[in-house]
Amino acid sequence: GMDKKTRQKILNTIAKKDLDVLTDPAASPTGFPFKVLQLPNTLSDPVHYAARTRACNLGYLRTPYLRKDGTIGYRCPSEPVERYIAKGGNVADTVGRKCLCNALCADAGFPQVRRVGTMDDDDDGNEVYYVEKNLVTVGDDVNRCRRFMKLDEEGNWNYSARDVVDYLKSSLEEREARRRRHSLGEDTSRMKELHEIVV
Repeated sequence: GMDKKTRQKILNTIAKKDLDVLTDPAASPTGFPFKVLQLPNTLSDPVHYAARTRACNLGYLRTPYLRKDGTIGYRCPSEPVERYIAKGGNVADTVGRKCLCNALCADAGFPQVRRVGTMDDDDDGNEVYYVEKNLVTVGDDVNRCRRFMKLDEEGNWNYSARDVVDYLKSSLEEREARRRRHSLGEDTSRMKELHEIVV
């Protein structure tokens, strides 16, 4: 599931305004269109995307390729560009690609933390670490969840599966009630017509 803090950030934002969802044709290393929630401080922000040092340290979406020596290798268009090209990949395939493996782990509350260097102005050579950022994927109707969101005891917006089911059931019950009223109205009209004919 989604990390509670990320979910809360999304719902608290939706309570105030609509969020946009972009169907990104390049985000996924697989080339499959990927719906990305435009949320601040995530990889949906071009600034944060550009600041991330490419890495393929999980490799769930790598694809096999045939090396020159006849053995099987693996590559991903989201890995460092020079490494992908060295494996025979096309540089055009790397443009706009995002590491979904790391981003979705971050969505679930398990961001990878990796060493990216040392502080240039630090004589002690303190190491610099990068914490992987989210890339939230949701459907186009994400803003519609506002209709069944409720404030919890801590003042945060939330909803449960029961809230959604209750909402759907209430809609069905309202439609059924309207249908019955309409049907009853038609029956009453027919009775009046028959009464007039008989009289």
